[in-house]
Amino acid sequence: MEQAKYDGMVPLVVPATRISTTSSVWGDVATILPWNVYEFYGDPAILEQQFDSMRGWVDYITRSVEASSEAGDSKRLWTTGTHLGDWLALDGSDPNSPMGGTPEDYIASAYYYYSARLVARAAAVLGKTDEAERYGALADEIKAAIQEEYFSATGRITIPTQTGYLLALFMDLAPQEFRARVIRDLVSRLRKDKMHLRTGFVGTPFLCRVLSNNGANEEAYQLLLNEDYPSWLYAVNLGATTIWERWNSLNPDGTISSTGMNSLNHYAYGSIVEWMYRDMCGLNPFYGDDQVTGFRRALIAPKPDAALQWAKASYRSAAGLYQSGWRIEENGRLSFDFQIPFNAEAQVVLPDAKVGEIAINGQKSAEGI
Repeated sequence: MEQAKYDGMVPLVVPATRISTTSSVWGDVATILPWNVYEFYGDPAILEQQFDSMRGWVDYITRSVEASSEAGDSKRLWTTGTHLGDWLALDGSDPNSPMGGTPEDYIASAYYYYSARLVARAAAVLGKTDEAERYGALADEIKAAIQEEYFSATGRITIPTQTGYLLALFMDLAPQEFRARVIRDLVSRLRKDKMHLRTGFVGTPFLCRVLSNNGANEEAYQLLLNEDYPSWLYAVNLGATTIWERWNSLNPDGTISSTGMNSLNHYAYGSIVEWMYRDMCGLNPFYGDDQVTGFRRALIAPKPDAALQWAKASYRSAAGLYQSGWRIEENGRLSFDFQIPFNAEAQVVLPDAKVGEIAINGQKSAEGI
């Protein structure tokens, strides 16, 4: 109803009780949420139900972008409107501002691409071939515009913030031939930042996930286990039982920070738990096949690190209960424990494993098994 009223725009507050505005990332819930529900539960009905909303949001952005292109802006970069950006990131030029250091136009354009790609994928699942091709082509054009605007001829990203690198890697925006460089530059950025996060609402959900899936798993664990500000455990050590809105909602002495807009129950940074499930313990819906989802097929790919002795997680999926755990013994032996529901299947990927050295239920595995 709200989108119909606002010509496809997703207001910042729904239902909107007055004339409203929107922002990239927040408005992209129209495409991301239905796709996530489909991915985890495997029922395409959610895509059928929400397809007009998903398409409406991308079409709204496209109209806004094309209107601005008449003034000389790129026809495929979202450079208009007011956006919240990497909200409450720590790398902004003004420490008193909630705006992070990653340009809002870059974030908006990245999410424009991501949403267009999700609409194309949803259309393909629903058998809407023409729309799958149309939105797929749109996504390709946006990606090309982003690469032209934000990447040098040698693959250097022109936005050297943690979030800038993270979006490029998570959303596959970097030219493939330069992806390795972007990964190296991200790790270099972290080292310049003394191996501490600087991300806000946009970058934080991708931080450890991108690191663990791009050869920097050790760095992901280090960020998780940092105890000084800014970090997750900084809050835990000060007695937090909820997630704060800011990384420094409390001062080191336990007093409330003088910063404004300071909720002590604001889950955005709790997104680290997704990394714990997906990467630390490795529980994922199977990748690569949009038609087989809902954990009827799963990808179990835990990524242990010696910084922790053990980890375990369980997930009650639509297909049944999955469990995944690992332990590093004092002698260095690494053991795993998996549970897969009846009538479901999983591909298990073990880190740096040699088939001849793997024991399953106490028995050495045979070559090729």
